[in-house]
Amino acid sequence: MSALPPKGPLPPPQPPAVADPGRPRRSRRLRLAALCAAGLLALPLGLGTAAWIWSGSEGSLDTALRLVPRWLPADRQLQVSGVSGTLREGGQIAELSWTQPGTRATLTGLHIRWDWHALLNRHLALSELSAERLELRDHGKAPPSPPLTELTLPLTIDTPLQLGQIRLPDQGALVLNHLDGHYHYDGEQHHLQWNELAVAAGHYSGRISLQGAAPMALQAQLDGEIPTGLGAPAPAQLLARAGLQGTLSGPAAEIALEAVLEPDEAAPTEHHAGRLFGLDMDVEVRVEAVEVAQLDAVRRGARAQR
Repeated sequence: MSALPPKGPLPPPQPPAVADPGRPRRSRRLRLAALCAAGLLALPLGLGTAAWIWSGSEGSLDTALRLVPRWLPADRQLQVSGVSGTLREGGQIAELSWTQPGTRATLTGLHIRWDWHALLNRHLALSELSAERLELRDHGKAPPSPPLTELTLPLTIDTPLQLGQIRLPDQGALVLNHLDGHYHYDGEQHHLQWNELAVAAGHYSGRISLQGAAPMALQAQLDGEIPTGLGAPAPAQLLARAGLQGTLSGPAAEIALEAVLEPDEAAPTEHHAGRLFGLDMDVEVRVEAVEVAQLDAVRRGARAQR
């Protein structure tokens, strides 16, 4: 039997599908945008990786220090020589010189080591900061500056501090030896403490705390042993204690100083007023050992006997 033809009219033939001419173009644009986005993300990652590798390479510390003067004001200068080590971990600097109007500071034999991980938390942690010598010289006349109002820093700091010698050629050739201390800034207060500092034949220890923001409250304590170089009946040495407190911020800054020499019977307290580093100062001095005039008389007598 032959198949019967379908009943009813046949459906109209469907036109062949025509591809959308804009679809390939849109796909290419999407792929291009994705590649550009990936490139933009990869660029800082690549630069960061390259900078990280460079910061750990020998010579990176020297390169970084030599770039600093480009961003300094015209009246400030930084000069370095004999630099070795890496920017990531620190190193050694044979000589570093900083110059500004009125002052020139030169560090010799500088060693510095830090923990870069702490910088991620805005904390500068140094495991070593030492120098063989620090020399401070007058450098021209410093221009007048407004009164100090604050001394705040953008990050906290913790570092040991060791200086073999501090020279002040323009201050009567004063020399300070063997500074061994520690500095800490907690975001609000500056703290400096030292266990050993030799000046002439005396040995001193002390601590200083300074508020970073106004009114910049200052507290300092100094303890020392000062040999007299005299024979009996003068004491072999004097024990010195000094306390300093006040404020440093603004034109109304004021400092009070109290100093004590012992041992011996207490002498009457003397009060003095004056200025210290341009600041009004009220001074209270108690000499509990031998008065200066008596020491001078004993010293003259000892010289005459020789």
